[in-house]
Amino acid sequence: MNQVRPPFQCWKCEREFRQSIDLEGEPVLMVECPYCGAVCVVDLNPYRTPGIDPLRNTSATLETHPEYELPECIPTTQPQESISEPEG
Repeated sequence: MNQVRPPFQCWKCEREFRQSIDLEGEPVLMVECPYCGAVCVVDLNPYRTPGIDPLRNTSATLETHPEYELPECIPTTQPQESISEPEG
């Protein structure tokens, strides 16, 4: 487990907050803004760096231990709204 507590910027209220995340988990995750309660989508894929395979000495994205170069504050986006069922 690779836990970090980076700063995020809420897409709705634009305030900065911190939350613990696991960098070895899914690269797209959802966090909740503690200020306005908005659900925020975080996509870590743009910050993923290619790893080095020590056995082959080649550059490759290592799926088991991804590495990230995170910015000072990670922007978030609004979640896609699911298609609602028609009322009635």
